[in-house]
Amino acid sequence: MTTPISFDNVIPRIQETLISYKSKIKTPITIVRQANGTVTVVVKEFENIETGRQIAEILHGNLGPYSPGINSVILSEKDLIDPEDVLSSRDRIRLPDAELETYVVDRLLTNQDWLRDSHWESRIPVAVAYSIKGGVGRSLALTVLARYLAKMGKKVALVDLDLEAPGLGILLAADGAKYGVTDWLVEALVNNAPEKLTNDYWFRVPALSEGTGAVFCIPAWGSETKEYIAKVGRAYLTSLSSNGDMWKGLGTNLQNLVNSIAGAEFTPDVVLIDSRAGLHDLGAAVVTQLDAEIMLFTRDEMQSWKGYSKLFEHLAKSRQIKWGRQTDDLRSRLKMVVAQIGSTEEALKHCVQSSYDIWQEIYDEETTAEKSDVSYALNDEVAPHYPTPIYFGDPLRGFPGWGMGETIREEVIKVAFGEFCKLWSSRLGFGGE
Repeated sequence: MTTPISFDNVIPRIQETLISYKSKIKTPITIVRQANGTVTVVVKEFENIETGRQIAEILHGNLGPYSPGINSVILSEKDLIDPEDVLSSRDRIRLPDAELETYVVDRLLTNQDWLRDSHWESRIPVAVAYSIKGGVGRSLALTVLARYLAKMGKKVALVDLDLEAPGLGILLAADGAKYGVTDWLVEALVNNAPEKLTNDYWFRVPALSEGTGAVFCIPAWGSETKEYIAKVGRAYLTSLSSNGDMWKGLGTNLQNLVNSIAGAEFTPDVVLIDSRAGLHDLGAAVVTQLDAEIMLFTRDEMQSWKGYSKLFEHLAKSRQIKWGRQTDDLRSRLKMVVAQIGSTEEALKHCVQSSYDIWQEIYDEETTAEKSDVSYALNDEVAPHYPTPIYFGDPLRGFPGWGMGETIREEVIKVAFGEFCKLWSSRLGFGGE
């Protein structure tokens, strides 16, 4: 009995059908999947018109509700109104295990950036704190790292990009700036955002600034921000460039935001970004489009490991994964951070194994990895899967924030965050004290 059609088996059914006709079609094949899941198959060429009609009838019958109609379910490249829109799409991803040369173009409404390439290079070092789930201590860890870098004499821009659940600005000061990131992103949609971040968008954090170093926070909102929810609903939209010749997505706008911050009057040496948790547009953009060192935060819990497993399964198809070339692809910028971990050797050992297991989704096959410049051995501390620990300390529980006049004892910070600060300071090019 034939398995009922569903989203999961649409592409396998297409492949089965086309393999049976492989002598009568020319590859490559491109499957264009619309936002609602319906698909149009594009082949380079049919042997003749009758072949195209036969395949169309079969696919239309096999795909059921996922067929856009018998006249649109399969086309040749010459039938396309705009071939470049399909064949040169930045979302065109090759299916690695297909018998015939096959590509997929997913017309998603959200989360496009996870698989897209990026050739943008930041003018200054950038680090992003990302997590699948919230409540893993990203914001506190970033403030501690910012303080650590400030003590080294660095000027640090600390950015709150957790727009749906902002907290970084509040952690550091109640009303420190007039406006915030969300205001800037909305202005960018109409090409009205400042090219160099003005003083209205940031404030100095005295509690984290020492000597010649200083920390400056760019919050999600400011004291004069109006209609915040209406702005959040627009912040991720695509818009036209100022001369109207190209579309700007969230990734491009965030690249421009980083450039704007780099040009701010306080001349930062580094940008630290607190991202939104979850499999979301914002996470996709900051992880793949910002030329940044990426902290993948987690706790040692099944929900987070499973979430990362699903993400890595998806990233395995990314244009930024260069199989066999780990030194210059996305994986080289990723590193796990495990928060709130116990200080025992067994606790860390369990995290390392759990992380290693899910990283197999985007690690090269063992024979290929042996030829690369990067070791992915289980206990190699440099490997992306090997988590940087942030140890649990009871004084950290319920910490109200530096902006409230509260502090954390230096010995507590050193024990909990010492390894974390040294590693990430080094990854950003500043060494570690």
